[in-house]
Amino acid sequence: FRRVGFRSGECGGTITWERQKGIVYGHCTRYKPCSQNKWMREDELEKQILFSLELLQLRNEHIRLWIRKALLQSNEEVTDYHKSIVAELHNKLQATIKKLSNLYDDKVEEIITKEFYLQKKAEYVKEQTDIEKTIIKHNKAGNKYRELNLRFYEISQNAKEFYLTKLKKKPEKKRLLLGLIFAKLELRDNVLTYEYTKGFK
Repeated sequence: FRRVGFRSGECGGTITWERQKGIVYGHCTRYKPCSQNKWMREDELEKQILFSLELLQLRNEHIRLWIRKALLQSNEEVTDYHKSIVAELHNKLQATIKKLSNLYDDKVEEIITKEFYLQKKAEYVKEQTDIEKTIIKHNKAGNKYRELNLRFYEISQNAKEFYLTKLKKKPEKKRLLLGLIFAKLELRDNVLTYEYTKGFK
């Protein structure tokens, strides 16, 4: 918890952590005026964290099915949008390749000067390269969007299990998980209050 960013629910000060007699406690640094002088055991706080992670799990089968339907619909919308954008980019690419071809023919037939040929060739090759890079970016973006949706759903439904098992001995990854899920974590009278980040809210 030392790097997670817990704050006092009263003064907003940072919660600092200290080990005493083998037990880790958190307390407000009290750099600002604050009446919160209770020390919070790390294991007790962890129970509250686990409860907040468990609350993300869907118990209602109707809501679970609705979210799955929304994910499928979102994927369909992304696919349609991606197809239209990439088709437009491919049309632009073909047009640029055609311009290069025509430019080559004009040079062979000596309709244009060598200087003009080299100038326009560099321009069209750059245009072609830029379009090809944009197509690659769109392909990656579409895949990332789908993966992000899936990860949000999977993490929300398995956050408690991840925390207890897969991340049990990985404090840095625990910190990343909590940072992904929570926008705010505060302690007041040893009670955790929190706010989920937008995706998990």
